[in-house]
Formats: sequence, C-alpha cells, structure tokens
Amino acid sequence: MAKFDTSTIDGFDNMTAEQKLTALLGAEIPDAVDLSKYVSKETFDKKASEAANLSKQLREKMSDDEKKKAEDNDALSKMQEQIDALTKDKDQLVKEKTVSEYTAKYLALGYDKDLAADTAKAMADGDMQKVFANGEKHKAALEKSIKEKLMKEDPRPGGGAGGKEESEELEQAKRIGKAKAEANKQTSDVLKHYL
Repeated sequence: MAKFDTSTIDGFDNMTAEQKLTALLGAEIPDAVDLSKYVSKETFDKKASEAANLSKQLREKMSDDEKKKAEDNDALSKMQEQIDALTKDKDQLVKEKTVSEYTAKYLALGYDKDLAADTAKAMADGDMQKVFANGEKHKAALEKSIKEKLMKEDPRPGGGAGGKEESEELEQAKRIGKAKAEANKQTSDVLKHYL
C-alpha cells in the first residue's frame, strides 16, 4: 500500500490531531499506478541491446544482394516521405492560389477587401453556407451604397422663389394652362352675353 507524504500539507506538523485528521480527509490522494504491464528499465535496456546485437549479426550474415535490397528499401522509404511532404506542400500552394484567384474575382464584383478574402477562403474550403451568408452581406452593403448615392444625387426641391431655371416641360405646361384659362374666360364672356 502506498504511503501519503504529509509534507505536501502546509503546517501539518504544527496542527492539532483534529486539524490533521481534517487535512488528511480533505487531501487528494493520487490513484495508484498499475505497473503490471510495464517492464523495468534494466529489462528493457537488456532486450534493446540484444535486439541491436541480433540486427548487427543479421546484417553481417546478409549477402551483398540482401544488403543492397535493404539499402534500396531504406532509400525508397526516405523518397516516399519526401514525396508525401512535397504533395502536402503542393496541395497547400494550390489552395492558396485558388483562394487568391477567388479573392480577385470577388473584388471585381465589388466586394469589400476583407469580405472578398473571407468569402474566397470559404469557397475554397467548400463552406457554401458562409459563401451565401457573405453574399447577403455584400448585397446589403451594395443596396446601402446605392441609396446613399441616390440621396446625394437627388436634387433638392426649390422653394417658391428658388431662383432655379424651370424645365422646358414645366414652362410648356404653364403656357398651356394660361392659354386654357384665357379660352375659358372668353367662353364665359360669350355665354354671359347671351344669357
């Protein structure tokens, strides 16, 4: 059975018996480690040394062809590791290029720089929910921009004495209205004469 080290409890030696009991009951005791599945260091070192000696003896007994084959297998394993690393790097470069191309296309569509980059990354990752959500953000920003532009370009209405030149249509409408008013007055004068 494992013993508990009371030196881990501050002031244990100066406590009363009741305080020691309370401290011991409240202390966290680590679970015992099951060492039945482990090998002692001496045994491991001995077996590792035996394995190294056997490997050395086996290499010495190998024919030249077998040694060459073993060396070739080692070289092939190293080359495969290098190919795997290059493939991983290539995949990363292809993804970065794709994100860069998508970003440029979104910028050409009028997306904000950050939104374009975020949308391009989502597109390359296949996150279509984010792509559509960012499309909605762009649409809202575009609508806001158009409204602001129209508000700036919209002419302010002139007051009664605005001093602005009237449009040709408005002048023509005034002439027609004046002519109709005169015609109505003449018709009214004629009718008064006969009635």
